[in-house]
Amino acid sequence: MSDNEDELLTSNNSLKARPIKDVFEERRANDPLRDFYVPWDDIRQGEISAFEQILESSESERPLQRWLQDHPIFLVQHLGGGHGRWVIPQKRLGAEFIPDFVTLERFSAGFSWTLVELQSPKVKFFTNVRRPSEQLDEGIRQILEWRRWLSANRDYARRDRTQHGLGLSDIDDKATGLLIIGREQDLSTADSEQIRQLGYDHRIEIHTYDWLTREAKRRLEELERSFRRLRNRQDESI
Repeated sequence: MSDNEDELLTSNNSLKARPIKDVFEERRANDPLRDFYVPWDDIRQGEISAFEQILESSESERPLQRWLQDHPIFLVQHLGGGHGRWVIPQKRLGAEFIPDFVTLERFSAGFSWTLVELQSPKVKFFTNVRRPSEQLDEGIRQILEWRRWLSANRDYARRDRTQHGLGLSDIDDKATGLLIIGREQDLSTADSEQIRQLGYDHRIEIHTYDWLTREAKRRLEELERSFRRLRNRQDESI
């Protein structure tokens, strides 16, 4: 890379300098999932406050699903893929299933997919005899069913949409599961331990909606620290 941050690309045995911004824009233009790309570092305090308000007033997952569809940035703050993050809402898996969201993060080595299921924020996690509640059991079962469908239809799921597939490159039944359910204030210590075990047994991350808020705040704090460090370096160079 040159001093002015141009990227050198080889074409027809000659070197051509192109602005890195142009390279990224070209990649985005050719991305079949470009409509679902999420700029993960564009989080705002106002959005976090708005989410906290709607979370307090929601009696079911439906208003939260609609809000997250309009603000998908909340579903990628925990992801680490440095080559992009995408959120696809209501992606139909054949005629049988429609996950609330399918998220994608891209690394230098490939793709990592997550199947996201939302349940109500107003739930009891376990029964009096320590069995998973109806909502918790349903959330886990949904993700397991999606994985079974992907196992049986992997080629169709991976095939490009121009070839009548779903366009979910490299997805398979090993996709991570993410179940978002309930509130932290309703979790006992015993609940938390049992949920961790359930998540481990089924390879599903199980979190409350408060976790989404916490991850968004963490990212915002990181961005603000980075901005302050950059500003301090600029001040020192003057």
